[in-house]
Amino acid sequence: MITEDLDPWLPLAWKVIGGNDAEGERMFEMLSEVRARTGPGVMKATWFDGGFTSNENIAKVAVFLRLETSCKISDGWVEEVRYPRDGPGVRTPKEEVERLYEGHWQEAWYRANTPFEYKMRVLVEAGEYEAVAMHYRDAYLARHKRDPKEVLGEYHQRSNCEGLNGHAKVHFELEDRLHVVGLKAITRHVLWTLLAMHVVAMVRLQHGVTGNLFLTIHIL
Repeated sequence: MITEDLDPWLPLAWKVIGGNDAEGERMFEMLSEVRARTGPGVMKATWFDGGFTSNENIAKVAVFLRLETSCKISDGWVEEVRYPRDGPGVRTPKEEVERLYEGHWQEAWYRANTPFEYKMRVLVEAGEYEAVAMHYRDAYLARHKRDPKEVLGEYHQRSNCEGLNGHAKVHFELEDRLHVVGLKAITRHVLWTLLAMHVVAMVRLQHGVTGNLFLTIHIL
């Protein structure tokens, strides 16, 4: 798994996992690692596919990292999710967040008349992801309904991410030179490959080249 800067394909975080490990469970960890390295105000948006759109990921990325998200809309997603009330009518995800928050009135972190963002944060910290995720997912689906071409165009920028993978395989022989077994050895192999890519990028930048940072032709 690689988290990269979309435009120059610069790898910012990476992790080697087992074939049976769930990739989606690592996404927030890797995005948090990138945020820690780049600092606040640098990373503003993220793109990910359908394998990463769990309620937990959507809620954590929105609440903790405050990133604009472009993701694949799954077939099972429903517009305008609603929750049943005890009486007649239904609740919106925002109203459900309010209800869940009030249910924690005995907790030390409970505060009356606090901003909605705080309520979402403490619910996510408590592991209650669904209503928070639906609040953001509903907004994303509503924007898609208003302008599907714009939303899909933003998401399809993610295809640029595949360029880094292909470049690492073809020009840096990431797979062809993988003659080791075991997670530790494979991790070391990937580390050296990504390090070599960063060295190439650094040399090109030192020579005033800001495009195609990983191109090895005429590097000097």
